[in-house]
Amino acid sequence: KVKMVLYGEPGVGKSVFALKAPKPFFITTDGNYEWLEEFGAKEKDHLQVYSWEEAKKAFKNEYEDYETIVVDLLEDMFKWCEYEFCKSSRIDHVSDIGYGKGYDITRNEFFIEISKLLAKDKNIILIMHGTDKIVKDRRGVEKTCHIPSPRLPDKLLDMIEGRVRYFLRCYLRAE
Repeated sequence: KVKMVLYGEPGVGKSVFALKAPKPFFITTDGNYEWLEEFGAKEKDHLQVYSWEEAKKAFKNEYEDYETIVVDLLEDMFKWCEYEFCKSSRIDHVSDIGYGKGYDITRNEFFIEISKLLAKDKNIILIMHGTDKIVKDRRGVEKTCHIPSPRLPDKLLDMIEGRVRYFLRCYLRAE
């Protein structure tokens, strides 16, 4: 089964691409699934979630009538994970409980739940937004790098990248 991450700027076609996967079921956060109807999406083939708890519950379903599970958008779910941890711990920010501890707890919980999803005998497509970042090489020459959403920590992205077969940037080329 194919496990992949798709990232790119909003509107480039990540969700439309995922819709073409074998028998997809979408777990969505951004309310944009309705726009996929013109590409053949059906209302029954998605679940809109509004919290990390709802997302975790959705991950546990077996989706027997489907071959692909699409998570759209991954970074929203991570921010909900952080938010719900802060709320349950009665703190304002993950940094409030000591050096690195809150960050570690939320990253680990998120990674464990995503790993369980990736372990399913299904194709899995994780969708993220992307952005551009200007960096200088050692000679001081600026270049543009295309990166996944900075809303997910690099360490977490590295762990997820190690669990998927493909980590792909999606883009449109203007001509």
